[in-house]
Amino acid sequence: MTSAGAGWLPRSAVRAGLLGKVVETATQVLVITLVPRALGPADYGTFALALTLVQIGSSSLSLAGPTLMARFVPAAAPAERPAVARALGARLGRWRLVQVGSVAVVAGVLVAVAPERFDALITALVVVALALDVGATLAFQIVLGFGRAGVWSARFPVQNVLLLGAVLLLYGVAGRPGAVAGIAVASASALAFAASVVAGPLRRAAPGAPLPPGALRFGLLGGASVALVLLQQRGGVVAVALLGGTTSQAGYAALALGVAIAGTAVVWQLFAVQLPGLISHGSADLGEAERAARRLAWQSLAVLLPGALVAAALLTPGIRLVLGERFAGAHDAFAAALAVLPLAPLTGLMTQTSALRLRPELRLWATAAGAIVFLITVAIGVPLLDAAAAPVALLTGSAVTVVVAARLLGAAPERNLTAVALSGVVAVLVVASIA
Repeated sequence: MTSAGAGWLPRSAVRAGLLGKVVETATQVLVITLVPRALGPADYGTFALALTLVQIGSSSLSLAGPTLMARFVPAAAPAERPAVARALGARLGRWRLVQVGSVAVVAGVLVAVAPERFDALITALVVVALALDVGATLAFQIVLGFGRAGVWSARFPVQNVLLLGAVLLLYGVAGRPGAVAGIAVASASALAFAASVVAGPLRRAAPGAPLPPGALRFGLLGGASVALVLLQQRGGVVAVALLGGTTSQAGYAALALGVAIAGTAVVWQLFAVQLPGLISHGSADLGEAERAARRLAWQSLAVLLPGALVAAALLTPGIRLVLGERFAGAHDAFAAALAVLPLAPLTGLMTQTSALRLRPELRLWATAAGAIVFLITVAIGVPLLDAAAAPVALLTGSAVTVVVAARLLGAAPERNLTAVALSGVVAVLVVASIA
């Protein structure tokens, strides 16, 4: 066993995780700048809605899969890991097949009832793209369980590049349906990429292996936790759209939440690629594995907090430079979004520690407390704060989550880290208010 926690987070895994997120961001920028110009406002609106439905649907049908695979596959003996991955993948695959089938039935009903609103071809393409993307997501989750951090991190950079090329090519051939078909092509290519990595080991694995004890409970409780997290990350925009004064406020909220979600995702990516190594190399020493996870949290906070403070200090000129004067009204929303970032290492550590201890209920209780506070805050805040209410609600919900998690986890280092992170939240808000 490696005594140094850093040995459980190989530099190659760190580089893969960080590089994957950097390239993913760059390719996303290309998609959101080149595709609208090529399609025009009307056709891009249809494409963007289809892509959003596929992304949200795929995420919703794949809750807790990465943590489930990363926790239970590496815990098995090396020779047994393919069989465990095959058993887990088969069970998850059956669930997701039923879910996608249900979506297809609903889509068919919508086309039959309101054909003037739901184009049959485009609706069918969205369902096909969703099915392929759900399959790709499951395959990449198995990849993560096998400890292939580089392949896991390459998923969205590769898929975004394929999406860009397929959409531009097929739109020129078939117009609006071609653009939507490009989503399905990109998802199919991602599925083929992941399948090429895992098909061999899974094919050679002995069939009929039993599921690891506790895996189903872990997956169900973990999925519930992720659903509550998604509610806090995505629900604010819906609340602003329904309760706010103008559509521009919903746009401000979406932009600000995008900053918070993107920054948080970078940190969570590092914890995701760390977990298989912690399990495979440190399962005999839970205390040392948790110390390695805490070191990663401190290291992440040491980078995120100064970055958030600098961004807060430059927020006003930054908004004008990047977005223009029309978005100056989003200042308060962006300030609250930046204040969310110091909490990302805490939420990542909470997920990691509950997984290491096989106590998914700890994460569920903490995220449930945060979700309740989020709902109260967003309901009260939108009429008062407009767009800023969405990131403020995410901030308060996340803060309650980490405080409750620190209490439940019960270790002094977690409480110390929580105190520093919460102090950082206050500092970011103060700097943004006076800058």
